Amino acid sequence: MPDRHRTVFFVSDGTGITVEMLGHSLLTQFDGIVFNQMTVPFIDSVEKAQACVSRINEASATGNGRPVVFTTLVNAEIRETIRKANAFVLDFFESFLDPLEAEFGRSPRTRSAGRTARGTQRATPTASRRSISPSPTTTAPRPGTSARRT
Repeated sequence: MPDRHRTVFFVSDGTGITVEMLGHSLLTQFDGIVFNQMTVPFIDSVEKAQACVSRINEASATGNGRPVVFTTLVNAEIRETIRKANAFVLDFFESFLDPLEAEFGRSPRTRSAGRTARGTQRATPTASRRSISPSPTTTAPRPGTSARRT
């Protein structure tokens, strides 16, 4: 019988908004599974990726099945580090950017997803999701709210 509880990680080198939206659109297709969702933003170095792999592997040891990891990581070395986790890893950028690169005959820009046209980062806090970061960061407040430490 398939697991009814699964841990899902949304891993990004930016804010995590893009990977969350894409991942959620896929997860909503599966009824009857409770997803423990964790967003891990700003994984922009191999060291941070290794710390993220440790957290994923800890989740794998809980017995709720192999974690599912959705990523939007630009750097190939960081992607390879995340793939070493004991998890089912789905990389959106590799799945879509590589074929687009072949189609367009040019490389994509190397800026992270989840950024606005001006290159500023958007805030991501929501009450229903936990955000895990390797070091504490303060996100910009939304209108009508105060800054929050994640």
